[in-house]
Amino acid sequence: MEELRRERGMTKLMLADFSGLQDSYIRSIAKGRKRPSIIVLYSLAEAFGIEPVDFLARIEKTRKRLIEEAVAKKCGSGWREDKVV
Repeated sequence: MEELRRERGMTKLMLADFSGLQDSYIRSIAKGRKRPSIIVLYSLAEAFGIEPVDFLARIEKTRKRLIEEAVAKKCGSGWREDKVV
């Protein structure tokens, strides 16, 4: 969400306004303290101007990248999920 927000040139306050959510809730999602419902995900996708399915795909891609980076940092830089048997 944060990567997409920055790409769109939006502040957290702008995202909150466009999505109809409270800015404190947006900050909590960004910090990983809150897990948004499917309704909230749809509101966020609409605020970003993309289809919900594309938003969810983007979230999944980012999640996988972050996991790979964390594991690579812990296990060495040559690790990738697709190399695991």
